[in-house]
Amino acid sequence: MTVPPTRTVEDTCSEGRVKATSVWHSANEVIVVDSLKLVYVLTRKTGCTTMMQSLNLKFGARLDSCKRFNTECAFGYEEERYWMSKTRCSSKCITDDSEINGYFWFGVARDPLARFYSAVQQAKNAAFNLDLPEGSQGCANSKKNSDMIPCPGATLQDAEEALDKITSGDCDFDQHLESQAAALSTAMSNGEARVPLDYILRTEHLADDFAAMIQHIGDVTRSKRIDKKIGDTIELLRSKSRESAHQVDYRTDELDARVRDVYKQDFACFDYADEDNNLQ
Repeated sequence: MTVPPTRTVEDTCSEGRVKATSVWHSANEVIVVDSLKLVYVLTRKTGCTTMMQSLNLKFGARLDSCKRFNTECAFGYEEERYWMSKTRCSSKCITDDSEINGYFWFGVARDPLARFYSAVQQAKNAAFNLDLPEGSQGCANSKKNSDMIPCPGATLQDAEEALDKITSGDCDFDQHLESQAAALSTAMSNGEARVPLDYILRTEHLADDFAAMIQHIGDVTRSKRIDKKIGDTIELLRSKSRESAHQVDYRTDELDARVRDVYKQDFACFDYADEDNNLQ
């Protein structure tokens, strides 16, 4: 399947999808797992760090696996706003490569409300870190990083300003706020067609969905070594994705309703019920 068949909110921006976010990009990152013949399409704030770390630790699959493909457009960042390493892999540069014909493409979706509030905090952190003195380690949300500056908590104003940017027409909002519909309909090499997703996992039960996907794919020729790596990956996903309660002190019914409206395509595309969740 291809998600979505229609335009996304980013396509309504005055300069189109490529320039909708504060880091311009014409495609999203992917990770190629050759031993499983998988291609993972990244979507920010859906447990992508957990998935990336797990695939790297157990299969050696990394964002720079694109170095064997076309490095000239590896990540798809555009013009003067290009700042990421060109060894990052994107769907834009590998979809015509014969080496991955027949590979299984998957992505991950998350409850749009929970993802929005997490993305607002991420955007707040990024803006805060930009104002720190040169050489600073930046801020951290986790108490595990006790030597770092605590990140300031996002506010109602931050959330409202984020939604204002998304709906302004001019856009230029933080890339973590990009809709999941846009991220999972990222461009292929010709710039027009979208990635052919075979399976979509959910952040809320990432390990179980990954296991179900592997079972769905099936491969009687897999070695015991690969099967063990798969089992280890599932356990690693399970241990890393025990999500702690995300405090959102400023959340209101009115704000939730606005988030639902702005991200209504994500609710529809990924079958999330339009109802209250357990965010605190």
